[in-house]
Amino acid sequence: MVPDFYADPNIEGRYWTADTRAEAYSYIYEQIKTHESIIRYYKKHHNALTDTCRIPPEILAVIFGEVVRLAQEINRHNPWDHGIQISWVGNLWSDIPIDYPDWVRETVQRSKMTPLTISYRTTHPSAFARTTSNSISSSFMKEILSTHLSRIRSITLGSTHYAISVVQHTELLEILALLDQPAPALEHLKASPSLDGGDNSEYKLPDGIGVGSPQLKHLILEGCGVAWKPFGFRNLKTLKISNIPPSMTLSMSELLDVLSQTPLLETLSIADIEHSAGAGGAQPINLGHLRRIAVSSRLVGSVFFFDHIVFSKSARAINIKLDIPEYLLYEEDVLTLVALVRNVEKSVSGSISKLKLGDKVRIWKSETTQTLPALLTTAIIVVEPNKRFAAGLSNTFWQSFHLSQLLSLDVDINLAADTWSLYGDLPHLKYLKVSSNRAHLLNVLCRGMVQASNLEDSTLRPSFVALRSLAITRWDLMIADSAEEDIATGILDCFKLRKKAGLCLQLLELRDCRVSNATVDGLRDYVKKVTWDGYQNESDSDSDSYN
Repeated sequence: MVPDFYADPNIEGRYWTADTRAEAYSYIYEQIKTHESIIRYYKKHHNALTDTCRIPPEILAVIFGEVVRLAQEINRHNPWDHGIQISWVGNLWSDIPIDYPDWVRETVQRSKMTPLTISYRTTHPSAFARTTSNSISSSFMKEILSTHLSRIRSITLGSTHYAISVVQHTELLEILALLDQPAPALEHLKASPSLDGGDNSEYKLPDGIGVGSPQLKHLILEGCGVAWKPFGFRNLKTLKISNIPPSMTLSMSELLDVLSQTPLLETLSIADIEHSAGAGGAQPINLGHLRRIAVSSRLVGSVFFFDHIVFSKSARAINIKLDIPEYLLYEEDVLTLVALVRNVEKSVSGSISKLKLGDKVRIWKSETTQTLPALLTTAIIVVEPNKRFAAGLSNTFWQSFHLSQLLSLDVDINLAADTWSLYGDLPHLKYLKVSSNRAHLLNVLCRGMVQASNLEDSTLRPSFVALRSLAITRWDLMIADSAEEDIATGILDCFKLRKKAGLCLQLLELRDCRVSNATVDGLRDYVKKVTWDGYQNESDSDSDSYN
């Protein structure tokens, strides 16, 4: 039974101020769209079970053709009128007549001055490829752009396949050329033509499109260039650039010049930006509305970029993908990366509340320091080096974050003992998830624990004093350590002493851990709740992967 009442923990009990009300509206609107899409999904599958929707498309096409033919025989003013009426039977029935050119032309004409959303995509050049029902022909696309561009609100140009034919390439160039005329209603433009790697694949928007599209708010270029000087899109809120043709590659100085002309920008995604010495001005560019950033560049280019922009302190998502060669890692590279992360992190308001370390470094920041942040108050910073670079990072990097308010830590790489000691000293850390790292983590967990009724006899400060939940993955608790002591006995003694010292865990999760039932039962004496996925495999003698 579906409950009659649904409560969202991100809303219930929250007090909204004037500063957070806008974020609340945005969150609720996104939730409404999500739930409406879920309802449409189930309605679609519900309708698919009806008898009408189970008729093969070929039969529906014959029925539709007969309807139109009969309408012509009785001299209706326009036989397509009846076609429009019967299209409302269902989505499948609607898809049948859309392939008719006259159908699309008729609907465009009937829309009068209503803003249009147009999508054109080339298909695979194979002789067996068929135009998809939600696309239109190149000739009709050119007809629409020639006669109706003034009322088009959104244009999507692209390809459904990487390789395109010479004819399709020519058609795309002709379609792009038609954008060189006034488009006062255009708000969204996505140009993502397919590249075949040759010199003839250099697509470019017309030079005058910036002047002719004053209302353009969202510009997405994938494999397509534009005249960077002058850049006339001053009202842009979204700018995404990737796979720019070689002759039109955007330099760092050109990028900064473009950004200086887009003060309303909210979302920026850039890739393959060439950094050159001496690029940029002395003063950083103020982009106070910029809240979502994705940058893919070399390390020095990323550092330079973030040194020359000022983005919103309430940024929601920052993704930095570094193009780092997989040769021997130098210490200066680590120091440069530390400076980059510190610069970006301190530019976002709040404290680091959650940290995840792996091939990617994910940082969540929040204004609250008591509980894990709700969606509305979370910023995510992602640093994505390559695997070899991440594995070679020294403690200089892992210890460079300001973690005094950290609540949650997720570790999926092997860390040194001194790094674990640092994390063990964090006063607010409540949630810890660890893969491998068995030896170092056990040493830190047992730090300051003595065979006494209290901790006063210990000269060492106990670790993880606020820890409530621990999840461990790929640990082998059925082998002996170097001192010939059973690992399971060691961890049982550790949690026994922590419970006696008032540091009892609320939850311990064992995932893909080689452990006996007896050990699990013993852990339940010292931890309030223990969950285990049942993995045992006592015959497996290879335990290196667990260390």
